Amino acid sequence: MTLRLGFTPTSSSAQGSRNPQRGLPKTSQWQVSTERIVAEDIDVYELADQVVSQLEGNAAQIKDAIAAFDLHAVLEVVLYFSSDEEVSTPAIGFSHRVIAFLADVNASIDIDTYILPNQNNAVPDPTASRNRSDEQSDDRDPE
Repeated sequence: MTLRLGFTPTSSSAQGSRNPQRGLPKTSQWQVSTERIVAEDIDVYELADQVVSQLEGNAAQIKDAIAAFDLHAVLEVVLYFSSDEEVSTPAIGFSHRVIAFLADVNASIDIDTYILPNQNNAVPDPTASRNRSDEQSDDRDPE
């Protein structure tokens, strides 16, 4: 994917490659993501737009790769919520631009949410969290 699209992903792994944080992945993955954000106000609309802005110029190449290699593109959002009722929850949604891009490349959306036990607990490292593409038996390859 890196050669096909002409830029380096945020992270990638090959099926069966050893990863001390996640074990042996059942699928290969090529990911573009925002940095890990810990903040009072998180706007999923804005974050999804940032990711799509990096990829939309390569929509044709992404579609070609998906067709050529029988891949699956997924916009995956992983959110950790505080159990403190006084802490606001993030705005979750997607702009027309993001939806149009995802439809164009035939991608799906996966939103994983986790509740933190209390505000004193730190947000876990998302690379150590469950990744749906590793747990499913199909051959997903998130974009």
